[in-house]
Amino acid sequence: MSWFDGSLLARLLVGCLLAVSLISHVDAADGEPDHGDEAVHRDDEGHLENEVEGKRERNWIEDNLVLFLVLVHGTWITLVVGGLLIAKAVVRRREEKRTNGLRAVAGELELTFLEDGDEALAERLSGLPLFDIGRGRTLKNLIVADTPDVQVALFDYVYITGRGKQKRVRRQTVAAVQSADLRLPDFHLRPERTLDAVGSLLGLQDIDFDDHPGFSKAFVLKSLSEQETRDFFDQGLLDFFVSRPDISFEAARGVFVYFRRWKRVEPQVAEMKGFLAEGYSVLQALRERLTRTS
Repeated sequence: MSWFDGSLLARLLVGCLLAVSLISHVDAADGEPDHGDEAVHRDDEGHLENEVEGKRERNWIEDNLVLFLVLVHGTWITLVVGGLLIAKAVVRRREEKRTNGLRAVAGELELTFLEDGDEALAERLSGLPLFDIGRGRTLKNLIVADTPDVQVALFDYVYITGRGKQKRVRRQTVAAVQSADLRLPDFHLRPERTLDAVGSLLGLQDIDFDDHPGFSKAFVLKSLSEQETRDFFDQGLLDFFVSRPDISFEAARGVFVYFRRWKRVEPQVAEMKGFLAEGYSVLQALRERLTRTS
């Protein structure tokens, strides 16, 4: 629990106690109604003194309504704040466990691990659509595999969308590949979703290929350089992506990223090696395309 979280809970509890104390002092200053004469009179008539006490107990909530509301709402606020703090602690512990697992994976694979990411890489990727979504964008748990002509980076990417009840924290594992020989047009593709069909009817951009309906049905492809992108996607490249229908892909000159929307790879050696190998397979497919004539 952070100092801020603990301080917030403490201030709420202290506030409730101060309110209770203040109300108690006000009640004490006002005093109880004097029932002395009534009690004596009733005694003279043979009535029990605890009749007055019973009446006081029945009217306690009415006589102490403010105190009662403070206690009820104070308890509710304490439970809510306590629940939030517990949830944050659980998430923090889960993320620490994931970081330690990825550090161990990087060590076993003899790769570089940077828990806090790399600012230069984040800046290099900032022009791609994924890195312009939401707020609180964080690149962390970076694993880097370098060769003389290519760099493959695997990392966790987190961002926040919505507010209030609609707030969502999005987490996914991303692979970024950089190489000087990647002379790619700027484009991005993602799996087609239900509402995309409506968007197409409204005229929103989606580059389709009449001679490859399987690709056009599986993906939404967008680019500011439509003709260049059309020329780049030959039959071999279209077939390659169709075999990976759940992948999202974004490219610019010298770099591309791929990921599966809101999915993270488990911090296990086999899973991370598989994801790394997939990055190299995408790189190989693009290099083969670059060797073919348009």
